[in-house]
Amino acid sequence: MELVRRRLSRGIALSHRPRSDAPQEALNARRNITRLWSGVRSAPIIWVFHGVHDIDWFDRCVGEISSARDVVPLIELVRNRTRPRICAITFDDGLRSVREIADPVLRARQLPYSVFVCTEVLTGGPVPWFLRISNLVDRIGVDPIKQHWQLTASVFRSEREVLVGLKQIAFDSILAGIAELENRYGVSPPNPADVFLSRDEVEELAGSGASIGSHTHRHPVLSLLSQRDQELEIEESASVIETITGRRPTEFAYPNGTPLDFDATTIALLRASGAQLAVTTEQRYVSSRHDAFALPRIGLTDGVPYLRQLVSTVAPSLSASQRRERRLRFSGVR
Repeated sequence: MELVRRRLSRGIALSHRPRSDAPQEALNARRNITRLWSGVRSAPIIWVFHGVHDIDWFDRCVGEISSARDVVPLIELVRNRTRPRICAITFDDGLRSVREIADPVLRARQLPYSVFVCTEVLTGGPVPWFLRISNLVDRIGVDPIKQHWQLTASVFRSEREVLVGLKQIAFDSILAGIAELENRYGVSPPNPADVFLSRDEVEELAGSGASIGSHTHRHPVLSLLSQRDQELEIEESASVIETITGRRPTEFAYPNGTPLDFDATTIALLRASGAQLAVTTEQRYVSSRHDAFALPRIGLTDGVPYLRQLVSTVAPSLSASQRRERRLRFSGVR
């Protein structure tokens, strides 16, 4: 990654070498690019992974991260948001690959990290709704799902687009619809033990130094729930984690994590529950201006070229992914 940084930095310098007749506006734009590059290279970053499937990729990635920045616990980064060249490593959902692939790599390098777990699977419940939808798509295709929730707009073509459209539908309707489709077509939901950490594994990770944070109980879009239901999701998750680890969680990750997915009520409930911070999926580096309950993160996915992920770090606002999600979600509202 450092080689890519040097090449990209050199490319910016060469391609923006000013000419004597360049207009002042162009010169100012080039200076702004340089300032952006310098600022992002030193500003704190919270990295987020979900599933990790390639241990060689993950080991190289962690090596690049830790050689460029000091990896610190998430809470330490939040308390030192003006400190340059630090980062924190986080994982969402609590997937088994954290224990099987990520933890050995991070433990060998003695690096701290946080895992945000959905707790319904830790109490004998099913996998979260989006995995049940994916399982249904694999078994019966996307059309019966589109028809059930009347996702008839032309933008809903793929599984991913249907999943995005469903996020704007009432959570109880999603769960009831999934159960109806599974029953109608004889489809069993995935086995949580095949996908998620067990209670014993969560306890083991916590005992070895990982910070276990909350990702709610059932992974709903919190902003679409009543205040009472938001509180139940937050408190049930915190209670399960405290029972397993002996410590009440102080870190929280919003399900889905865009600005559409939480609100002022969510933040007030988190503060009242004892949380000290909450992270989003907004693709930005961290600055002192960011609220501790709306912290941005940069996503890393195995198999994605370093250069593409570096662009997300350097200029995350250039990414159209969240704008596209907003358009898809409101295309599905009836």
